[in-house]
Amino acid sequence: MPIVQFAPFSSLIQPSFWHELTNLKIDVLRLSDEALPVSGSYTVGRSITDRESGNEIALGCHLSVGSESFDKDYKVSPGSIPVSGTFKNYNTIEEFKAADKTALFNQEATKIWDHILATRDTKLLSHFLLITFADLKKYKYYYWFSFPAFVSKPAWEITEEGWRNAADEFSVEALSSIQEQLQSHPSTLPFFLVRDDAKISSVEDYSTFFESTPPPLQTIAFIDPSASPNNPGWPLRNLLAYLRALYPESTSTVRVLCWRDTEANPTSWKSRFGVLEIGGAPPTPNERPSAVGWEKNPQGKLGPRVADLAPMMDPTRLANQAVDLNLKLMRWRILPSLDLEKISETKCLLLGAGTLGCYVSRTLMGWGVRTITFVDSGRVSFSNPVRQPLFEFEDCLDGGKPKAECAADRLKKIYPGIVGFLYLPLFEV
Repeated sequence: MPIVQFAPFSSLIQPSFWHELTNLKIDVLRLSDEALPVSGSYTVGRSITDRESGNEIALGCHLSVGSESFDKDYKVSPGSIPVSGTFKNYNTIEEFKAADKTALFNQEATKIWDHILATRDTKLLSHFLLITFADLKKYKYYYWFSFPAFVSKPAWEITEEGWRNAADEFSVEALSSIQEQLQSHPSTLPFFLVRDDAKISSVEDYSTFFESTPPPLQTIAFIDPSASPNNPGWPLRNLLAYLRALYPESTSTVRVLCWRDTEANPTSWKSRFGVLEIGGAPPTPNERPSAVGWEKNPQGKLGPRVADLAPMMDPTRLANQAVDLNLKLMRWRILPSLDLEKISETKCLLLGAGTLGCYVSRTLMGWGVRTITFVDSGRVSFSNPVRQPLFEFEDCLDGGKPKAECAADRLKKIYPGIVGFLYLPLFEV
């Protein structure tokens, strides 16, 4: 019999997630790299129809995160399945690369396994890990997802009938009843049980719900994020591990319903059904199986990915945020009580745009002052550029440009974020 092949999760990150991470890093995490809770979600598998061939093309088995993923009261749209995760951001690219990823992964896999044994609860079966490094000055984010899934030894096999349409096993009335019960449930059930009378219940009720139902009429089911006709989605792996760990004597043969329908459709059901079998002796009680689940990069190799948002952003805005970030870094490390907002609102008047005026204005700008007024009646001479950093050789030609005006223009070229900038030439009386 063929070995069951599972469609792995692939990450789907909304751009808003990176903007929220930026704010979190600057205002909350700062230099901390402690692990934090994060949330994501997935829906039933989706496919599109090829216009030329008319064939159905399965889309990816996606787990999505967005700006709301850091919220404590994370909520998903109706029909979506919320998933918990662990998030860890590193302060440098060197720390990100050197992180003990095996230890991090095993820690999350153990968390899932211990939760199964301690609570018989299924809410951590699709738990994930996300590690990142955020290069905030360049708006470039390095990240790596993992979706820990337990390895079955021996592997699960599917009977000769293979995966087939659920309508070949269940009546239209039964499928419609399942759909109605899922929709009427207070929260979408990621995993559920189905009896021969089409009644459903949570997997946690396995012992009582199937108490008087013979095994050939028992079905386990899950919301399937895969749309592949022959590859069920990743959550099934841990659901099978859960059943083998808690009910090893009654789960050597399992009827599986991969639920992929968002509404009742008597003529075209998308859900799939198959019968899985596993040989060998029951697993050793309480012993955690090995796990796999690091996401592959676009080159198909195990490695992190990179999200570069800089090409999509306005350069002036990039400069503003990079400067603000640099100031906040200085505050974190040197002077935590520094009021950056008060400094940015400060207006400075510089009497003279010579050597001292040029260096003082650059320093003021570097500390966040955004309004500077130059007062100087002189013009740029050939001796100035070597000592005064706001002037160049071309500024000396044709009698020289007015110093105040030239200094103002040069500061604006260095940093367009200067606002309310004025220059007032002082004329001789």
